[in-house]
Amino acid sequence: MEELLGGARSLGRALASEADVAALGLEGVPFSAVLALSTAFALDRADMGDIARSPASHPSRPLGEDWNEEAQTDLVARLSPAESVELLASVRVLAHARAVFGSDTEAGSWLRTVQPVLGGRRPIAVMATETGRQAVDDVLTRIEHGVFA
Repeated sequence: MEELLGGARSLGRALASEADVAALGLEGVPFSAVLALSTAFALDRADMGDIARSPASHPSRPLGEDWNEEAQTDLVARLSPAESVELLASVRVLAHARAVFGSDTEAGSWLRTVQPVLGGRRPIAVMATETGRQAVDDVLTRIEHGVFA
């Protein structure tokens, strides 16, 4: 998980345990980590809004119009705790997608592609809720075990 979020430098801390992940959720994920994640999977502002449950058009959001180089490394600017908890839950599914598809690029492509098994929706859009994240994770498990061609 730490690597997907840009590493300890981006996070301002190492994630050595679940307690560290929980603490990060309460502190708020730095915007620099959100940018690292969006870059790795080629996710746009709307996609990131889906998985962090934050409006992509809100000016204070990490991938808003005013996002600049300085903000990318700002360890002070953070998602809210509620957004952070949602994002961290989604990162677990993104890590699973990376493992199933072998790369961030392939995983990102799959996440952005309409999937009939998800009711004709894109997995990244389905991940806006815990139930949706579970549905995407279930599909990934099925793919991992060869249930889908």
